[in-house]
Amino acid sequence: MCADTRTPSHAARLMLMYFLRHHLRMLTYQEIADLFDLGHRSTALRSMRIIDEVEQLLPDLETKIHRSLNLTR
Repeated sequence: MCADTRTPSHAARLMLMYFLRHHLRMLTYQEIADLFDLGHRSTALRSMRIIDEVEQLLPDLETKIHRSLNLTR
């Protein structure tokens, strides 16, 4: 993952951006970036790449969590 999660505020912003991207698919990356006043397009794209990475990791993480819960029951 990129280094944009250096501070709690960066992590919180990315989490909210992921939520918006996941639940409001009609919003474009730029519209989400504009909501957060990210300004420069490269900053917005870097944040959106992180969101894409998270989306790719979630299915594997979800599988691991389900496996772990089944083992502990």
